[in-house]
Amino acid sequence: MDNREGIQPESMNPLPGSTPLNANGKPAEGLHEGLPPEPETGAEADAGFFSTSNLIMLGLLGALFAYLLYKFSFEELLNIVKAALGLSFVIFIHELGHFLAAKWCGVNVTTFSIGFGPPIPGCSFQWGETTYKLAILPLGGYVQMVGQIDGDEGADDDDDPRSYRKKTVGQRMLIISAGVIMNAILAVGCFIYVYQGPGKEYLSSAVYAIDSHGPLFEQAVHTGTLITKIGNIDNPTFTDLKQTVVFTRGKDKIPLVFQLPGKDPLAIEIESRKGKGDLMRAIGVKPASKPQLVSRRDAESGPWVPGTSAAAAGFEWDDVIVAMTDPENPERISALPDDPRFPKQGQRDYFEFARRLQLLAAQDITIRVQRKAGESIKEVDVKVAPMYRPKLGIVMHIGSILAVREGSAAHNKVKAPDPAKKLHGDLIDEVKVVPADDTIVAELKTVDPERLPHVLRQWSDRLDKTKFAGDRLVTLKLRRHADRPGAQFDNVEVTLKWDDAWRFDRVLPFSPSSPMPIPELGLAYEIRSIIAQVTDPSSKLEVGDVIKDLKFDEQGPTKDILGKWSGAEIEEGQWAFYSNVFQYPRNIKKLYVKVERSVQGKKEIVELEVPLTLDKSWPLTERGWWLANDMRRVKADNSWHAIQLGFAETRTSMMQVFFTLRGILTGDIDKKVIAGPLRIAYGTYRFASMDFAELVFFLGLISINLAVVNFLPIPILDGGHMVFLVYEKIRGQPASEAVRIWATYAGLAMILALMLFVLFGDVTWLFF
Repeated sequence: MDNREGIQPESMNPLPGSTPLNANGKPAEGLHEGLPPEPETGAEADAGFFSTSNLIMLGLLGALFAYLLYKFSFEELLNIVKAALGLSFVIFIHELGHFLAAKWCGVNVTTFSIGFGPPIPGCSFQWGETTYKLAILPLGGYVQMVGQIDGDEGADDDDDPRSYRKKTVGQRMLIISAGVIMNAILAVGCFIYVYQGPGKEYLSSAVYAIDSHGPLFEQAVHTGTLITKIGNIDNPTFTDLKQTVVFTRGKDKIPLVFQLPGKDPLAIEIESRKGKGDLMRAIGVKPASKPQLVSRRDAESGPWVPGTSAAAAGFEWDDVIVAMTDPENPERISALPDDPRFPKQGQRDYFEFARRLQLLAAQDITIRVQRKAGESIKEVDVKVAPMYRPKLGIVMHIGSILAVREGSAAHNKVKAPDPAKKLHGDLIDEVKVVPADDTIVAELKTVDPERLPHVLRQWSDRLDKTKFAGDRLVTLKLRRHADRPGAQFDNVEVTLKWDDAWRFDRVLPFSPSSPMPIPELGLAYEIRSIIAQVTDPSSKLEVGDVIKDLKFDEQGPTKDILGKWSGAEIEEGQWAFYSNVFQYPRNIKKLYVKVERSVQGKKEIVELEVPLTLDKSWPLTERGWWLANDMRRVKADNSWHAIQLGFAETRTSMMQVFFTLRGILTGDIDKKVIAGPLRIAYGTYRFASMDFAELVFFLGLISINLAVVNFLPIPILDGGHMVFLVYEKIRGQPASEAVRIWATYAGLAMILALMLFVLFGDVTWLFF
């Protein structure tokens, strides 16, 4: 099982804090992030530390600390501490920028706090005019200045020449923007450190799989190919591709160049798409894996799915696959060749590994791995049994053909009423093949849309074994929407040549709107969620039932994992996507479905348990292992190169945040991608569990996110303050007090609404 989606730090947008109001309904003094500070001196804070509210806070923190000690190991606790300190440091640097700029401009800074709340006893001191303290909640910090609120005529610091309000507009602009500037400097420093040191690993641009309803399928891109150019970017990474797609809108063209080993380069231009239910625009491609099991840090339970053949075989973390059963001689184990996409780098060819798995799907296989044994490496042969697809005992209705690959047998053979769409609307009624055998004739009596690609592939494989050298032809009897009055459909027959060059391409339904592909014919069709036939007499499902949702209980690492309803209603033509769930190895204990059923003329929703058996005629390609992503390390050649890479990464990250926010506003990106404090904390914890360089790089990304988001023109954020200062510079006087108070309330409402939204998203993501 490949390409587990990891944390995508590009989409994590930190939630800025909020500004409190004083008794006059005006924003309280102090530039800060996170929780509002209490204006207090060090002596007053120490005297009131043991107040009732503080004791309650101490009790809650103590209970949290005790829970962490009970729940986590020492190593996990250390990672939590590293994550907390890292996030605090990012926000501390932001406040340090405000502090240094204020001091440089001669503003009286009364408090500089690391953390919020009362100071820890003994961790507060006065140095000059400023109280420095380490507060009980280490979640950032704040700077408190005299007279921060511009134009507050009622303040008692009118005659103080060191008041923030007495400074020029330019000086106040510097103070306001200094936090963002420091965040940008921190990000550049983080990126330079990583590129100068160990370097940064990125997903390679090798194509593992493509979407059956995406532009790459339609433009005849093979899986196993390498993206060698994106626009003006040579030798790009998969991250470059994701960022390029995020930057696009509507009909924007993305120029790409693909290179398949041993073939001429393929240059195309495509448009990104956003289907119903998709979180963001995409081009329908997934990055490749490599023939190596994941490391311990990248999986939560094991390097395999519990209850699968891979779990029973005894694979271990970081096993490197170097050889396996030879399909041409199953009694022999042969080495996997080096990857031709990245020659002389010591990595085996994942796509040859995948090809052999498909050919040997129904057989026991032996996989030879290199495994660490202390300081040495040993080779171990692991025997792995086949796995089979669960059988639901039903046949679904086939839907219309939705996609055709350019240059394929189906291209220009099947024409829809609208020629520009090539195919939409044609329905497959019958399938015949030449040459036929008894097995294929029996299997094609009923067109099972889920099994059809597998049945045709098995037919072609049987012909391979007989050394058949002629054309392999597939005839489709179609119903086509008639374009003449009084007729609904025309019956049409088309004969397509089976193209085995696409036998090993991994074309999948990525999203609910994606159809079921047959790459060898160059087409893909819908599967309707309506039951056409019930083949299991013990099933409680009925013909005509419409499947609306499903869930399943499956074996977990220590106990069964109980399924939950997705909550997203399956629409009529979306069963291809949900059917694909059963193509991956998992030990499903029980399957439940919600169906819409007509009962005495009324439609009702009925929940049923569906009996499952294994379909021994349908072996799975995968056997339950988790394979590591194919990564490529980017490292600077020298210090100047590291500086160039650091600034380039900072610029790209800033643009990523900006275009993500733009996409959310335009609807190109779903609001669910915004990560709140819980997801950011979890992401930081995950990176803290990796090596130090990964954590540093991630903190650089968080710092850039904080800089961009904090400088948005929203009242109470730094960007909102800057808008009022620009207004004052142009008009020669500040905005009226009424306008500023109204803007503050509006800004507070926006931030509180955003906070509630992202917290709800975080809780849903973590617990549901």
